[in-house]
Amino acid sequence: MLFPYSTDAPIYFRPWGTISLIGLNTAIFALHRADVIDPRDLVLLWGDGLHPLQWASGTFLHWSLVQLLGNMCFLWVFGLVIEGKLGWVKFLPVYFLLGVAHGAALQGVTPLLQLKGFSLGPSAALFGLVAMAMVWAPENEIDLVYTFCWQPRWTSWSIRSVALLYVAYEVLLAILAWYFTSRLTSSAFDLVGAATGLLVAVVLLRRGVVDCEGWDIFSLRDGKPRETRLYRSEPAPAAASDPAEVADQRATALHLMEGYLAEGDPTLAAQTYAECVKSYGPWPLEESVLRSLVREFERAGQLPEAKPFIEELVERFPASAPSMKLLLSRVLIQHEGRPASGLSVLDSIPEHVALTEEQLRAMSELTAEARGLLDEGVLELD
Repeated sequence: MLFPYSTDAPIYFRPWGTISLIGLNTAIFALHRADVIDPRDLVLLWGDGLHPLQWASGTFLHWSLVQLLGNMCFLWVFGLVIEGKLGWVKFLPVYFLLGVAHGAALQGVTPLLQLKGFSLGPSAALFGLVAMAMVWAPENEIDLVYTFCWQPRWTSWSIRSVALLYVAYEVLLAILAWYFTSRLTSSAFDLVGAATGLLVAVVLLRRGVVDCEGWDIFSLRDGKPRETRLYRSEPAPAAASDPAEVADQRATALHLMEGYLAEGDPTLAAQTYAECVKSYGPWPLEESVLRSLVREFERAGQLPEAKPFIEELVERFPASAPSMKLLLSRVLIQHEGRPASGLSVLDSIPEHVALTEEQLRAMSELTAEARGLLDEGVLELD
């Protein structure tokens, strides 16, 4: 048996929701063992009609301490991955949705199949979290512990490998049960949680609710993650030694950039600049060109890609600093999930600087949004 205990996936929110769920599961198990609560009223019954309360209650029950410990290990690690990208406010509804979808499917289908019985445990919800982690962070690793010849051993597997292993195991159990008994077991219905998690992960990713920084399974299809900080990376030494050739190549690149910007394509403009920097060394762009890059990226809905140019405007052109700092704080707060850094940028705008009503309103809204994220427990890792 493999027990996960840690992950290298980036964490942007403190895991208050995950910790609360672990505490709730443990408390209910203790109350059950102390005969304070009767689990027969809370288990998920099969073939007995629809009981919506059981769709949720059944996910918090456990047969034994070993089952509890194993499930809580999975909840801790995969909860870190999912809640670390969503925050507890969004994570808890997602977790309950995974469990409820499993309960509803099981109680809805089993009467049609004339199956009776009951089940308990959060396996379906956990499989949903595993499926979501496979979509959002397939290449991140999970640290696992297992026993061999009664000796503990440690290893690390990618989230994709762990997810595929456990889904394949559940599929195998379901097939074997059907082959030998011609009956569906709880293993088959646990896959409902995985399917629900897969659907939720894709929808949230496509709607921009979660930012996987290019490491999600769709961005990795082409073999490498999206590069979001290409343009101001440290350049290689200039390949050409002839000053005239360098000047000519830079002029050509600038001409191409201006053409791309006029056509509303800031990505090609920025890539042209980056390629020229790599081959002929860096050179300072004029303020008007930097502003055009920022404006076109913002117009295209790609403001995070303009971050290096915004930072350069703040650094080189003090007169542009206040308006650019508003944009920089917007990137930090709304796109990178770094509210403390965003507030620091906003605080650096001098009080004596005259801002328009629109800028003041934007500053107020960004400040409120950043403080709200901090209240939710957003964690910045720099």
